[in-house]
Amino acid sequence: MRLSHDTILMDALPGNEYTPSVHSQIVGEGVERPSKYWRSHNQEWAVYAVSGNRVGETIIESAREAKTRGLVPLLVVRDNVELGAVADRYAVLKCHVACPIAGQGSLIPPIRLPRKRARTRKSSTRIPRDLLAELAGSAVFPRPIHSALKCLENAYSAMAGARASDETERAALKSFTHRMLRQMGFPKTTNKTPDVIWRLERAGWSGGRDHFFHSYQNFFFGLHVVANLPSHFAGHRLAAKLNWDLNSYHVWLLAALWHDMGYGLTHLEEIHHDVIGSTVAGDTAESTRSDFLKSGPVQEGLLKICALMARLLRPDSAQTGYLVPEQWPKRDKVVAAIRAAFEESVMHGGHGASSALLLYNDFVPTAQRLGPAKHDVLIQAVQLACASMPFHDVNFRDHLRESLGPFTLSTAVLPFAVLLAFVDSIQDDRRDLDGVKHEARFLKRILVLAPATVTAKVNKESLPEPSFLWKSVEARDVLSHLTQDTGSLYFKYPPWMVHL
Repeated sequence: MRLSHDTILMDALPGNEYTPSVHSQIVGEGVERPSKYWRSHNQEWAVYAVSGNRVGETIIESAREAKTRGLVPLLVVRDNVELGAVADRYAVLKCHVACPIAGQGSLIPPIRLPRKRARTRKSSTRIPRDLLAELAGSAVFPRPIHSALKCLENAYSAMAGARASDETERAALKSFTHRMLRQMGFPKTTNKTPDVIWRLERAGWSGGRDHFFHSYQNFFFGLHVVANLPSHFAGHRLAAKLNWDLNSYHVWLLAALWHDMGYGLTHLEEIHHDVIGSTVAGDTAESTRSDFLKSGPVQEGLLKICALMARLLRPDSAQTGYLVPEQWPKRDKVVAAIRAAFEESVMHGGHGASSALLLYNDFVPTAQRLGPAKHDVLIQAVQLACASMPFHDVNFRDHLRESLGPFTLSTAVLPFAVLLAFVDSIQDDRRDLDGVKHEARFLKRILVLAPATVTAKVNKESLPEPSFLWKSVEARDVLSHLTQDTGSLYFKYPPWMVHL
Protein backbone atom coordinates (compact mmCIF):
# COMPACT_ATOMS: atom_id res chain seq x y z
CA MET A 1 0.00 0.00 0.00
CA ARG A 2 1.48 3.33 -1.06
CA LEU A 3 1.83 5.93 1.68
CA SER A 4 0.48 9.43 1.11
CA HIS A 5 2.67 12.51 0.86
CA ASP A 6 1.35 13.74 4.22
CA THR A 7 2.03 10.44 5.99
CA ILE A 8 5.56 10.32 4.66
CA LEU A 9 6.16 13.93 5.70
CA MET A 10 4.87 13.39 9.24
CA ASP A 11 6.94 10.20 9.65
CA ALA A 12 10.10 11.76 8.29
CA LEU A 13 9.77 15.20 9.89
CA PRO A 14 7.24 15.47 12.73
CA GLY A 15 5.91 19.02 12.94
CA ASN A 16 3.05 21.29 11.98
CA GLU A 17 1.88 23.20 8.96
CA TYR A 18 1.94 26.98 9.32
CA THR A 19 1.22 30.08 7.28
CA PRO A 20 4.29 32.31 6.86
CA SER A 21 4.14 36.07 6.65
CA VAL A 22 3.45 37.52 3.24
CA HIS A 23 7.06 38.58 2.61
CA SER A 24 8.26 35.02 3.39
CA GLN A 25 5.90 33.30 0.96
CA ILE A 26 7.24 32.04 -2.36
CA VAL A 27 5.31 33.52 -5.26
CA GLY A 28 6.02 34.70 -8.76
CA GLU A 29 5.89 33.69 -12.39
CA GLY A 30 7.86 30.53 -13.21
CA VAL A 31 8.13 29.60 -9.54
CA GLU A 32 5.98 26.84 -8.09
CA ARG A 33 4.41 27.45 -4.72
CA PRO A 34 5.24 24.86 -2.04
CA SER A 35 2.47 22.39 -1.34
CA LYS A 36 2.75 23.51 2.28
CA TYR A 37 4.96 25.39 4.70
CA TRP A 38 6.16 23.26 7.59
CA ARG A 39 7.71 23.94 10.97
CA SER A 40 9.77 21.27 12.72
CA HIS A 41 12.62 21.36 15.23
CA ASN A 42 12.77 25.17 15.22
CA GLN A 43 13.28 25.11 11.47
CA GLU A 44 10.91 26.25 8.74
CA TRP A 45 10.55 24.18 5.58
CA ALA A 46 9.14 24.62 2.08
CA VAL A 47 7.57 21.26 1.19
CA TYR A 48 7.02 20.09 -2.39
CA ALA A 49 4.91 16.99 -3.06
CA VAL A 50 6.40 15.35 -6.14
CA SER A 51 3.98 13.66 -8.52
CA GLY A 52 4.87 11.85 -11.73
CA ASN A 53 8.15 11.14 -13.45
CA ARG A 54 9.49 14.67 -13.79
CA VAL A 55 10.63 17.51 -11.57
CA GLY A 56 10.18 20.70 -13.55
CA GLU A 57 12.14 23.92 -13.58
CA THR A 58 9.39 25.67 -11.60
CA ILE A 59 10.10 23.45 -8.57
CA ILE A 60 13.85 23.91 -8.94
CA GLU A 61 13.49 27.68 -9.07
CA SER A 62 11.10 27.61 -6.11
CA ALA A 63 13.56 25.53 -4.05
CA ARG A 64 16.30 28.05 -4.81
CA GLU A 65 14.01 30.89 -3.79
CA ALA A 66 13.13 29.07 -0.57
CA LYS A 67 16.77 28.99 0.47
CA THR A 68 17.10 32.76 0.01
CA ARG A 69 14.12 33.24 2.36
CA GLY A 70 15.59 31.09 5.13
CA LEU A 71 13.39 28.08 4.31
CA VAL A 72 14.73 24.55 3.86
CA PRO A 73 13.33 22.93 0.69
CA LEU A 74 12.04 19.37 1.12
CA LEU A 75 10.79 17.13 -1.70
CA VAL A 76 8.39 14.35 -0.69
CA VAL A 77 8.12 11.26 -2.93
CA ARG A 78 5.87 8.22 -2.63
CA ASP A 79 7.44 5.64 -4.92
CA ASN A 80 10.37 4.81 -7.18
CA VAL A 81 8.94 6.73 -10.14
CA GLU A 82 8.86 9.95 -8.13
CA LEU A 83 12.21 9.15 -6.52
CA GLY A 84 13.70 8.71 -9.98
CA ALA A 85 12.38 12.10 -11.01
CA VAL A 86 14.15 13.73 -8.07
CA ALA A 87 17.32 11.67 -8.62
CA ASP A 88 17.57 12.92 -12.20
CA ARG A 89 17.71 16.54 -10.96
CA TYR A 90 19.49 15.86 -7.68
CA ALA A 91 22.74 17.53 -8.67
CA VAL A 92 20.82 20.78 -9.18
CA LEU A 93 18.41 20.44 -6.25
CA LYS A 94 20.88 19.33 -3.54
CA CYS A 95 18.08 19.34 -0.98
CA HIS A 96 16.37 17.16 1.63
CA VAL A 97 14.18 14.33 0.39
CA ALA A 98 11.49 12.42 2.31
CA CYS A 99 10.59 8.99 0.99
CA PRO A 100 9.23 5.66 2.26
CA ILE A 101 11.86 3.27 3.64
CA ALA A 102 10.79 0.00 5.24
CA GLY A 103 7.17 1.12 5.24
CA GLN A 104 7.49 4.56 6.79
CA GLY A 105 8.65 8.00 5.79
CA SER A 106 12.35 8.72 6.21
CA LEU A 107 14.34 11.94 5.87
CA ILE A 108 17.44 11.93 3.67
CA PRO A 109 19.63 14.99 4.15
CA PRO A 110 21.50 16.43 1.15
CA ILE A 111 24.37 14.22 0.02
CA ARG A 112 27.63 16.00 -0.67
CA LEU A 113 28.48 15.22 -4.28
CA PRO A 114 32.08 14.99 -5.50
CA ARG A 115 33.40 18.12 -7.15
CA LYS A 116 34.57 16.17 -10.18
CA ARG A 117 33.81 12.81 -11.72
CA ALA A 118 36.44 10.11 -11.90
CA ARG A 119 37.84 9.58 -15.36
CA THR A 120 36.51 6.43 -16.93
CA ARG A 121 39.06 3.84 -17.96
CA LYS A 122 39.17 0.80 -20.16
CA SER A 123 38.45 -2.18 -17.91
CA SER A 124 40.06 -5.31 -19.31
CA THR A 125 37.83 -7.69 -17.35
CA ARG A 126 34.54 -7.42 -15.57
CA ILE A 127 35.72 -9.38 -12.51
CA PRO A 128 38.72 -7.61 -10.91
CA ARG A 129 41.87 -9.63 -11.56
CA ASP A 130 43.43 -8.65 -8.25
CA LEU A 131 40.42 -10.03 -6.38
CA LEU A 132 40.62 -13.34 -8.26
CA ALA A 133 44.35 -13.55 -7.61
CA GLU A 134 43.82 -13.00 -3.90
CA LEU A 135 41.10 -15.65 -3.72
CA ALA A 136 43.10 -18.15 -5.75
CA GLY A 137 46.14 -17.57 -3.53
CA SER A 138 44.22 -18.07 -0.29
CA ALA A 139 44.84 -21.22 1.74
CA VAL A 140 41.41 -21.25 3.43
CA PHE A 141 39.45 -22.96 0.65
CA PRO A 142 39.00 -26.72 0.39
CA ARG A 143 41.17 -28.25 -2.31
CA PRO A 144 38.43 -28.69 -4.98
CA ILE A 145 37.29 -25.08 -4.65
CA HIS A 146 40.86 -23.85 -4.60
CA SER A 147 41.51 -25.83 -7.79
CA ALA A 148 38.48 -24.26 -9.50
CA LEU A 149 39.64 -20.77 -8.49
CA LYS A 150 43.17 -21.46 -9.79
CA CYS A 151 41.81 -22.62 -13.14
CA LEU A 152 39.73 -19.47 -13.39
CA GLU A 153 42.70 -17.28 -12.46
CA ASN A 154 44.76 -18.98 -15.20
CA ALA A 155 42.00 -18.26 -17.70
CA TYR A 156 42.02 -14.60 -16.69
CA SER A 157 45.81 -14.47 -16.92
CA ALA A 158 45.51 -15.71 -20.50
CA MET A 159 43.11 -12.87 -21.24
CA ALA A 160 45.74 -10.37 -20.12
CA GLY A 161 47.95 -11.25 -23.07
CA ALA A 162 45.19 -10.77 -25.61
CA ARG A 163 42.29 -8.47 -26.12
CA ALA A 164 39.79 -9.49 -23.44
CA SER A 165 36.15 -9.52 -24.43
CA ASP A 166 32.89 -10.06 -22.61
CA GLU A 167 32.41 -13.26 -24.61
CA THR A 168 35.79 -14.70 -23.57
CA GLU A 169 35.20 -13.80 -19.95
CA ARG A 170 31.70 -15.23 -20.02
CA ALA A 171 33.04 -18.57 -21.27
CA ALA A 172 35.59 -18.69 -18.44
CA LEU A 173 32.95 -17.95 -15.82
CA LYS A 174 30.57 -20.57 -17.26
CA SER A 175 33.35 -23.16 -17.09
CA PHE A 176 34.03 -22.22 -13.46
CA THR A 177 30.33 -22.57 -12.61
CA HIS A 178 30.05 -26.01 -14.21
CA ARG A 179 33.15 -27.13 -12.34
CA MET A 180 31.70 -25.95 -9.02
CA LEU A 181 28.34 -27.64 -9.70
CA ARG A 182 30.08 -30.93 -10.50
CA GLN A 183 31.96 -30.64 -7.20
CA MET A 184 28.65 -30.32 -5.42
CA GLY A 185 27.50 -33.57 -7.02
CA PHE A 186 25.29 -32.39 -9.83
CA PRO A 187 25.79 -34.36 -13.07
CA LYS A 188 27.54 -32.92 -16.10
CA THR A 189 24.21 -32.69 -17.87
CA THR A 190 23.09 -29.98 -15.48
CA ASN A 191 23.14 -26.87 -17.64
CA LYS A 192 20.96 -24.43 -15.75
CA THR A 193 23.43 -21.57 -15.34
CA PRO A 194 23.04 -17.79 -15.19
CA ASP A 195 23.79 -17.82 -18.92
CA VAL A 196 20.04 -17.68 -19.52
CA ILE A 197 20.00 -14.11 -18.25
CA TRP A 198 22.71 -13.27 -20.80
CA ARG A 199 20.44 -14.49 -23.59
CA LEU A 200 17.46 -12.58 -22.24
CA GLU A 201 19.40 -9.35 -22.00
CA ARG A 202 20.90 -9.66 -25.48
CA ALA A 203 17.34 -9.92 -26.76
CA GLY A 204 16.41 -6.81 -24.78
CA TRP A 205 14.11 -8.77 -22.47
CA SER A 206 15.70 -8.33 -19.05
CA GLY A 207 16.20 -4.66 -18.39
CA GLY A 208 18.90 -2.33 -19.65
CA ARG A 209 21.89 -3.56 -17.64
CA ASP A 210 23.92 -6.75 -17.63
CA HIS A 211 22.98 -8.86 -14.64
CA PHE A 212 25.14 -11.78 -15.81
CA PHE A 213 28.47 -10.21 -14.84
CA HIS A 214 26.82 -8.40 -11.95
CA SER A 215 25.91 -11.76 -10.40
CA TYR A 216 29.50 -12.98 -10.64
CA GLN A 217 30.80 -9.72 -9.22
CA ASN A 218 28.50 -10.23 -6.24
CA PHE A 219 29.71 -13.81 -5.87
CA PHE A 220 33.44 -13.10 -5.84
CA PHE A 221 33.18 -10.01 -3.63
CA GLY A 222 31.02 -11.97 -1.17
CA LEU A 223 33.25 -15.07 -1.38
CA HIS A 224 35.98 -13.02 0.25
CA VAL A 225 33.66 -12.45 3.23
CA VAL A 226 32.51 -16.07 3.54
CA ALA A 227 36.13 -17.26 3.41
CA ASN A 228 37.28 -14.84 6.10
CA LEU A 229 34.37 -15.40 8.49
CA PRO A 230 33.71 -19.15 8.18
CA SER A 231 32.27 -19.67 11.66
CA HIS A 232 29.63 -16.98 11.14
CA PHE A 233 28.40 -18.52 7.90
CA ALA A 234 28.36 -22.04 9.32
CA GLY A 235 26.89 -20.95 12.65
CA HIS A 236 23.43 -20.19 11.27
CA ARG A 237 22.44 -23.85 11.57
CA LEU A 238 22.97 -23.73 15.33
CA ALA A 239 21.12 -20.45 15.81
CA ALA A 240 18.10 -21.74 13.86
CA LYS A 241 18.46 -25.37 15.03
CA LEU A 242 18.60 -26.59 11.45
CA ASN A 243 21.22 -29.28 12.10
CA TRP A 244 22.32 -29.04 8.46
CA ASP A 245 26.03 -29.56 7.87
CA LEU A 246 26.38 -27.59 4.65
CA ASN A 247 29.25 -26.24 2.59
CA SER A 248 28.94 -22.47 2.96
CA TYR A 249 30.73 -21.84 -0.34
CA HIS A 250 28.18 -23.91 -2.24
CA VAL A 251 25.24 -22.12 -0.63
CA TRP A 252 26.79 -18.76 -1.49
CA LEU A 253 27.47 -19.85 -5.08
CA LEU A 254 23.79 -20.69 -5.65
CA ALA A 255 22.44 -17.63 -3.84
CA ALA A 256 24.73 -15.14 -5.60
CA LEU A 257 24.62 -16.53 -9.13
CA TRP A 258 20.88 -17.17 -9.25
CA HIS A 259 19.61 -14.14 -7.32
CA ASP A 260 18.58 -12.21 -10.47
CA MET A 261 17.38 -15.11 -12.61
CA GLY A 262 13.77 -14.09 -12.01
CA TYR A 263 14.09 -11.03 -14.24
CA GLY A 264 12.81 -13.14 -17.13
CA LEU A 265 9.48 -13.59 -15.38
CA THR A 266 9.24 -9.92 -14.46
CA HIS A 267 9.76 -8.88 -18.09
CA LEU A 268 7.28 -11.28 -19.66
CA GLU A 269 5.19 -8.39 -20.96
CA GLU A 270 8.11 -7.27 -23.12
CA ILE A 271 8.81 -10.81 -24.32
CA HIS A 272 5.17 -11.44 -25.20
CA HIS A 273 4.86 -8.01 -26.80
CA ASP A 274 7.73 -8.78 -29.16
CA VAL A 275 6.51 -12.28 -29.95
CA ILE A 276 2.72 -12.00 -30.15
CA GLY A 277 1.93 -8.29 -30.17
CA SER A 278 0.81 -5.70 -27.69
CA THR A 279 -2.93 -6.39 -27.59
CA VAL A 280 -2.67 -9.62 -25.60
CA ALA A 281 0.81 -9.32 -24.09
CA GLY A 282 -0.36 -8.22 -20.64
CA ASP A 283 -2.98 -10.95 -20.29
CA THR A 284 -0.70 -13.74 -21.49
CA ALA A 285 2.16 -12.59 -19.26
CA GLU A 286 -0.09 -12.64 -16.20
CA SER A 287 -1.43 -16.05 -17.20
CA THR A 288 2.10 -17.41 -17.64
CA ARG A 289 3.17 -16.25 -14.19
CA SER A 290 0.00 -17.71 -12.68
CA ASP A 291 0.59 -21.06 -14.39
CA PHE A 292 4.18 -21.02 -13.17
CA LEU A 293 3.04 -20.59 -9.58
CA LYS A 294 0.46 -23.39 -9.91
CA SER A 295 2.86 -25.98 -11.35
CA GLY A 296 3.68 -28.99 -9.18
CA PRO A 297 7.46 -28.46 -8.71
CA VAL A 298 6.98 -24.76 -7.97
CA GLN A 299 4.23 -25.49 -5.44
CA GLU A 300 6.56 -27.97 -3.75
CA GLY A 301 9.36 -25.40 -3.74
CA LEU A 302 7.03 -22.73 -2.40
CA LEU A 303 6.10 -24.95 0.54
CA LYS A 304 9.69 -25.87 1.42
CA ILE A 305 11.08 -22.36 1.01
CA CYS A 306 8.29 -20.58 2.91
CA ALA A 307 8.47 -23.02 5.82
CA LEU A 308 12.25 -22.65 6.03
CA MET A 309 12.07 -18.86 5.84
CA ALA A 310 9.51 -18.85 8.65
CA ARG A 311 11.99 -20.81 10.75
CA LEU A 312 14.81 -18.39 9.95
CA LEU A 313 12.71 -15.29 10.63
CA ARG A 314 11.64 -16.50 14.09
CA PRO A 315 14.57 -18.56 15.43
CA ASP A 316 13.62 -17.91 19.07
CA SER A 317 10.49 -20.01 18.63
CA ALA A 318 12.45 -23.04 17.40
CA GLN A 319 12.33 -25.83 19.98
CA THR A 320 13.65 -28.84 18.07
CA GLY A 321 15.61 -29.70 14.96
CA TYR A 322 14.06 -28.59 11.70
CA LEU A 323 11.73 -31.04 9.94
CA VAL A 324 10.93 -30.39 6.30
CA PRO A 325 7.13 -30.21 5.98
CA GLU A 326 5.24 -32.36 3.49
CA GLN A 327 2.14 -30.17 3.48
CA TRP A 328 1.23 -26.61 4.33
CA PRO A 329 1.15 -26.17 8.13
CA LYS A 330 -2.26 -25.19 9.40
CA ARG A 331 -2.83 -21.98 11.35
CA ASP A 332 0.80 -20.87 10.88
CA LYS A 333 0.36 -17.17 10.18
CA VAL A 334 4.06 -16.58 9.45
CA VAL A 335 4.23 -19.25 6.75
CA ALA A 336 0.96 -17.97 5.26
CA ALA A 337 2.30 -14.41 5.20
CA ILE A 338 5.53 -15.47 3.49
CA ARG A 339 3.55 -17.44 0.91
CA ALA A 340 1.37 -14.40 0.21
CA ALA A 341 4.47 -12.25 -0.24
CA PHE A 342 5.97 -14.78 -2.66
CA GLU A 343 2.83 -14.94 -4.77
CA GLU A 344 2.35 -11.16 -4.84
CA SER A 345 5.99 -10.61 -5.70
CA VAL A 346 5.99 -13.12 -8.56
CA MET A 347 2.77 -11.71 -10.00
CA HIS A 348 3.70 -8.04 -9.61
CA GLY A 349 7.26 -7.41 -10.64
CA GLY A 350 9.41 -8.96 -7.91
CA HIS A 351 12.44 -10.83 -9.26
CA GLY A 352 13.84 -12.09 -5.93
CA ALA A 353 11.00 -14.49 -5.16
CA SER A 354 10.90 -15.67 -8.79
CA SER A 355 14.65 -16.32 -8.70
CA ALA A 356 14.29 -18.53 -5.62
CA LEU A 357 11.52 -20.60 -7.17
CA LEU A 358 13.44 -20.97 -10.43
CA LEU A 359 16.54 -22.18 -8.57
CA TYR A 360 14.46 -24.76 -6.71
CA ASN A 361 12.70 -25.83 -9.90
CA ASP A 362 16.01 -26.16 -11.78
CA PHE A 363 18.01 -28.17 -9.26
CA VAL A 364 15.85 -30.10 -6.80
CA PRO A 365 14.33 -32.52 -9.37
CA THR A 366 17.88 -33.31 -10.54
CA ALA A 367 19.09 -33.81 -6.97
CA GLN A 368 16.18 -36.11 -6.16
CA ARG A 369 17.30 -38.50 -8.92
CA LEU A 370 20.77 -38.92 -7.41
CA GLY A 371 19.76 -41.17 -4.51
CA PRO A 372 19.69 -40.64 -0.73
CA ALA A 373 23.46 -40.65 -0.31
CA LYS A 374 23.76 -37.45 -2.31
CA HIS A 375 20.46 -35.71 -2.60
CA ASP A 376 19.83 -34.66 1.01
CA VAL A 377 22.81 -32.34 1.30
CA LEU A 378 22.26 -30.94 -2.21
CA ILE A 379 18.58 -30.24 -1.59
CA GLN A 380 19.39 -28.58 1.73
CA ALA A 381 21.99 -26.33 0.06
CA VAL A 382 19.47 -25.36 -2.61
CA GLN A 383 16.74 -24.70 -0.03
CA LEU A 384 18.94 -22.48 2.11
CA ALA A 385 20.07 -20.51 -0.97
CA CYS A 386 16.41 -20.14 -2.02
CA ALA A 387 15.43 -18.92 1.45
CA SER A 388 18.25 -16.36 1.39
CA MET A 389 17.71 -14.86 -2.06
CA PRO A 390 14.36 -13.00 -1.97
CA PHE A 391 15.36 -10.50 0.73
CA HIS A 392 17.76 -8.61 -1.56
CA ASP A 393 14.72 -7.46 -3.58
CA VAL A 394 12.94 -4.41 -2.16
CA ASN A 395 9.76 -5.54 -3.91
CA PHE A 396 9.70 -8.73 -1.85
CA ARG A 397 10.59 -6.90 1.36
CA ASP A 398 7.66 -4.54 0.77
CA HIS A 399 5.21 -7.38 0.09
CA LEU A 400 6.40 -9.34 3.13
CA ARG A 401 6.02 -6.32 5.38
CA GLU A 402 2.47 -5.82 4.10
CA SER A 403 1.49 -9.46 4.75
CA LEU A 404 3.57 -10.17 7.88
CA GLY A 405 4.14 -6.78 9.45
CA PRO A 406 7.51 -5.30 10.45
CA PHE A 407 10.33 -7.84 10.33
CA THR A 408 14.10 -7.91 10.61
CA LEU A 409 16.83 -10.25 9.43
CA SER A 410 19.26 -11.58 12.01
CA THR A 411 22.80 -11.60 10.69
CA ALA A 412 23.47 -14.64 12.89
CA VAL A 413 20.60 -16.69 11.44
CA LEU A 414 20.41 -15.34 7.86
CA PRO A 415 24.04 -14.47 7.04
CA PHE A 416 23.76 -15.37 3.35
CA ALA A 417 20.61 -13.29 2.91
CA VAL A 418 22.18 -10.25 4.56
CA LEU A 419 25.48 -10.60 2.69
CA LEU A 420 23.62 -10.78 -0.62
CA ALA A 421 21.46 -7.75 0.20
CA PHE A 422 24.52 -5.78 1.34
CA VAL A 423 26.78 -6.57 -1.62
CA ASP A 424 23.95 -6.19 -4.13
CA SER A 425 22.97 -2.77 -2.77
CA ILE A 426 26.51 -1.43 -2.80
CA GLN A 427 27.81 -2.97 -6.04
CA ASP A 428 27.18 -0.69 -9.02
CA ASP A 429 29.48 -1.83 -11.80
CA ARG A 430 26.86 -3.06 -14.24
CA ARG A 431 27.41 -1.67 -17.69
CA ASP A 432 24.56 -0.49 -19.84
CA LEU A 433 23.80 -2.79 -22.74
CA ASP A 434 24.30 -0.14 -25.43
CA GLY A 435 27.92 -0.93 -26.12
CA VAL A 436 29.56 1.02 -23.30
CA LYS A 437 33.12 -0.27 -22.94
CA HIS A 438 34.54 2.09 -20.35
CA GLU A 439 33.74 2.29 -16.69
CA ALA A 440 35.09 3.39 -13.35
CA ARG A 441 34.32 0.83 -10.66
CA PHE A 442 32.29 2.02 -7.69
CA LEU A 443 32.83 -0.96 -5.38
CA LYS A 444 36.59 -1.33 -5.04
CA ARG A 445 36.78 -3.87 -2.23
CA ILE A 446 34.71 -5.58 0.44
CA LEU A 447 36.62 -5.28 3.71
CA VAL A 448 36.43 -7.58 6.72
CA LEU A 449 37.43 -5.89 9.98
CA ALA A 450 37.80 -7.33 13.48
CA PRO A 451 35.90 -8.90 15.04
CA ALA A 452 33.43 -9.61 12.20
CA THR A 453 32.53 -6.27 10.58
CA VAL A 454 31.86 -6.25 6.85
CA THR A 455 32.23 -2.91 5.13
CA ALA A 456 33.28 -1.59 1.74
CA LYS A 457 35.78 0.66 0.05
CA VAL A 458 34.03 2.57 -2.71
CA ASN A 459 34.96 5.06 -5.41
CA LYS A 460 32.40 7.77 -4.76
CA GLU A 461 33.62 9.86 -7.68
CA SER A 462 32.64 7.14 -10.15
CA LEU A 463 28.89 7.31 -9.49
CA PRO A 464 26.65 9.14 -11.93
CA GLU A 465 24.96 12.00 -10.10
CA PRO A 466 21.43 10.47 -10.18
CA SER A 467 22.79 7.32 -8.50
CA PHE A 468 23.71 9.02 -5.23
CA LEU A 469 20.12 9.33 -4.06
CA TRP A 470 19.24 5.81 -5.21
CA LYS A 471 22.25 4.32 -3.41
CA SER A 472 21.41 6.13 -0.19
CA VAL A 473 17.78 4.99 -0.22
CA GLU A 474 18.71 1.39 -1.03
CA ALA A 475 21.38 1.22 1.67
CA ARG A 476 19.10 2.72 4.31
CA ASP A 477 16.31 0.30 3.39
CA VAL A 478 18.57 -2.74 3.74
CA LEU A 479 20.02 -1.44 6.99
CA SER A 480 16.56 -0.84 8.47
CA HIS A 481 15.79 -4.56 8.11
CA LEU A 482 18.84 -5.87 9.98
CA THR A 483 19.24 -7.13 13.52
CA GLN A 484 22.94 -7.00 14.29
CA ASP A 485 25.49 -5.96 16.88
CA THR A 486 29.13 -4.99 16.60
CA GLY A 487 30.27 -8.02 18.62
CA SER A 488 29.02 -10.45 15.98
CA LEU A 489 28.52 -10.43 12.22
CA TYR A 490 27.99 -6.74 11.46
CA PHE A 491 27.43 -4.94 8.16
CA LYS A 492 28.52 -1.31 7.91
CA TYR A 493 27.88 0.96 4.94
CA PRO A 494 30.16 3.90 4.09
CA PRO A 495 28.83 6.72 6.30
CA TRP A 496 27.75 9.03 3.45
CA MET A 497 25.38 6.34 2.14
CA VAL A 498 23.39 6.21 5.37
CA HIS A 499 24.19 9.69 6.76
CA LEU A 500 25.70 8.51 10.03
